[in-house]
Amino acid sequence: MPSTPAHLRVYVDDVAAAVERAVTAGARVVTRPTMLAFGERVARVRDVQGLSGARNW
Repeated sequence: MPSTPAHLRVYVDDVAAAVERAVTAGARVVTRPTMLAFGERVARVRDVQGLSGARNW
């Protein structure tokens, strides 16, 4: 049976700082902090266990 992907969205005050903390803890950046067209800033990281997460502000 194939694994089921998981994605966690977390809203934080400082996206860049949250991504830096995640990378320090061993995560890999999937999408660098980026401002979306509707004004939300988002970044995506994958943790050491392969789970994907988004950080929004």
